[in-house]
Amino acid sequence: MMKLVKQIALYVSSYLVHILLFATVTLGVFVVLVSNPLTIKQALIDSSAYDRFIPAIIKSNSATQNSNAIPLNDEKVLEIIQDSFPADKLKVSSEMVIDGIYDWLNKKTETVNFSIDFTLNKADLGNSLASYAFSRLAAQPDCTLQPIEFNPFIDTCKPAGVDFASEQSKLAQLIKTDEGFLKETKLSGSNLPKGRDGKTIVERFSGAPQIYGWLTMLPWLLGGLTIASIATIIFLSPRRLLAWQWLGKTLVTTSITIIITPIIFGYILPNITDAYRTELGGTSSESLINDAILIVSKQIDVLLILAGLLLAVCGLTILFFSKIAVRRRGYSIVAAKSGLLTSIGPKKTAANTKKITEETVPLQSSEISVTKKPKKRKKSQKYRKIPLE
Repeated sequence: MMKLVKQIALYVSSYLVHILLFATVTLGVFVVLVSNPLTIKQALIDSSAYDRFIPAIIKSNSATQNSNAIPLNDEKVLEIIQDSFPADKLKVSSEMVIDGIYDWLNKKTETVNFSIDFTLNKADLGNSLASYAFSRLAAQPDCTLQPIEFNPFIDTCKPAGVDFASEQSKLAQLIKTDEGFLKETKLSGSNLPKGRDGKTIVERFSGAPQIYGWLTMLPWLLGGLTIASIATIIFLSPRRLLAWQWLGKTLVTTSITIIITPIIFGYILPNITDAYRTELGGTSSESLINDAILIVSKQIDVLLILAGLLLAVCGLTILFFSKIAVRRRGYSIVAAKSGLLTSIGPKKTAANTKKITEETVPLQSSEISVTKKPKKRKKSQKYRKIPLE
């Protein structure tokens, strides 16, 4: 019965090792990268998300603007908006939000805590746009026909009887208080936007910290099961050296699978389907997120390949030493059975012993030795002669 249990344990463990080893490495690489907020921050920097954010937002809104709105296709207007919301400010603000999200996921805080203030940036935007608009209008020729309304951003003539200073101040104030653009200039975890159901993203995904905690612990659990399966095979195997050889081969074959998987799905298939990527790219703002995700996925692919190579080196090392051990073990068995110490050459002896020669090979024999007589042994007192009467 015990033999049957061992065979079943060996059979199940041998199949589990391949699956558990692959799952442990791939999930471990994913968790190591994604659980680190620096990975997300660096991906946004590498994708130039902060420099591209304002142009992407402008491009998304330029198609729906009316004739009386600020001309977003004007290069000077675009430059003013970018100067009012510099990339460094967006970077600091975004990293505060990322840190707040990770603190919430790690259960350090009950909600996403951050505080961002764009009040001065929006005020600077209003003043700069109004100054540019009326400076441009003042340089235009006088209108021959007085318009009922005028737009200082696009009009080609200067209306008469207009107090430019007063109108410029009104335009600046209008932009500062415009609810269509950045209605809330002070953003924090307490005024997160709500969906149609009236819940914030934190309330909608209240179970995310628990799932995140399980996800970070899963590689450790799978790693423990992998080690337990390997130990079961080695200790229950009748020939442990062969079990070590099997382990080396398993590590090599699994490493090949780990290396090939990201190469196929991360490099070969994307190049084959590259023609569809532009069609599925989404809007300009969505493409920023897609680019950041693509950078993180590339990092995962590279780390998987490195992990596979490391696993292959471990497997080849185990195979090398187990082969040597099996070879030496075979010679030692032959020597033990034949009575010889080695099958290759004379055995190394200590300094105080005689060297083995052809005449003194230690062979097993039933003949009495003629070279050395046995020593006489004293009889024990227990068996002394008893005198007879």
